[in-house]
Amino acid sequence: MKKKKIYFLAPKNKWWTYFYYKDIVSYLDENYWENYDVYFLNTFFDYIKLHFIKSDIIFSIIPFIFKPLFTKKYIFNLHWNYKIERKNKWLWVKLLYLTELNLWFSNKIMLTSYYLADKLNFREKYDYKISISPLFIDKISLNNKNLDQDNIKILTVSSANFLNKWLWVYNIAKELFKINNKNIYWKIILPWNVNNKKIILDKIKKIDKPKNITYKVYDFIEREKLDTFYLNTDIFIYASNFETWWWVIMEACSFWKPIILLENDLWKYIFPNYFITRNIEKKFKYIIMNYNNESNNSLEFIKKYLIWDIINKLIKNEILNYNTNL
Repeated sequence: MKKKKIYFLAPKNKWWTYFYYKDIVSYLDENYWENYDVYFLNTFFDYIKLHFIKSDIIFSIIPFIFKPLFTKKYIFNLHWNYKIERKNKWLWVKLLYLTELNLWFSNKIMLTSYYLADKLNFREKYDYKISISPLFIDKISLNNKNLDQDNIKILTVSSANFLNKWLWVYNIAKELFKINNKNIYWKIILPWNVNNKKIILDKIKKIDKPKNITYKVYDFIEREKLDTFYLNTDIFIYASNFETWWWVIMEACSFWKPIILLENDLWKYIFPNYFITRNIEKKFKYIIMNYNNESNNSLEFIKKYLIWDIINKLIKNEILNYNTNL
């Protein structure tokens, strides 16, 4: 049997969307090499070439100029609220103005949840070709450790690229700085846009911070080192004004870390209510008193999102069940 030729086109920069496809391709190469020739691409030249290359299936996170001419199935993988993201100044972001066109001419629309379909009002129109492929993690760490209740280590992983989206780090600080009865060591990973980072951190510096709280800001952290940050933290805290992406939360869950999420419309599509709060201080105190139970809640949630389960469902839904014979 002739092997199917499948391409995955990811953004050039090593953001979460890059690793999402990178991990899928690695998994397929390792476990399904007898059935598929799988290629991971992420350059502008690759983007242009894929419009004309002969293939069975193309998965793309980046909108195409027109439907690829010689592919049998084109799957457009939407991860952003393109009506917000495309207003930024970067050239590649302007390709998001092609999103509506890609929704129309793609064979399938792949989403991580129905959130964007509802938020952008295309769920009813394209319901027949929407496919849900959630994010995943590749391992679960054995890390149900004891907690030092007087010294709590908190982690936040973010990006400074989109100012309006990531001002929520300031929102977390406002709430977190209300806690004055525990020593808190807060690590904030905030890479990329230097100007945005300065704006965010300047706002945080203006908040009246109690002496019991210490925070340190880091730039980009490679994935292997990031694992040590997850491992050596007690609680993962996150919020966002315009979130459509949530992998870091799942990574934290895979290390059994209790999760605190400030309210967001997206969360109800994915996360259980016990992760979500309007009051960080109240949720923080509850976690301290029920640490093992809250750790186990994160573990039970993430068990549904292991890579082999998600990728095998992806293969069944998008590859095995699709007739690529012309």
